[in-house]
Amino acid sequence: MWNLPGFVVLTAASLFLYDIIDPSNPPIWLLGVPPAAVALIFKAFYGFALKLDTLGAALAMGTSAVSVLINHDENIPSNSSQFVYPVLLFGGGLLTFLDTYRSKPIGTYSKLPGLDDGPVE
Repeated sequence: MWNLPGFVVLTAASLFLYDIIDPSNPPIWLLGVPPAAVALIFKAFYGFALKLDTLGAALAMGTSAVSVLINHDENIPSNSSQFVYPVLLFGGGLLTFLDTYRSKPIGTYSKLPGLDDGPVE
């Protein structure tokens, strides 16, 4: 319930920000916003990674590195993300699927019921 007012206020502020503030000369208090946003994103990623197993953390770090590389590299066009993100998603799913069939999987998986295990409760 309390997320909706914050969402509305922040969206309105972002829509009308450049009408109020000159982008070539921003106020000094706005210069710390991008580093703070990056710090919050990395803190959220760290909390998320603590809940993952080894394979999930490796996949998350790899896709995060590719995302940063795509969006901030001068030699890679930014519109390549429309092809790279689905490939990363499919590749992570395929690696996880193949890992489930290994004798010693890297990830932690719950056992799916087989045909002779009886009814699923």
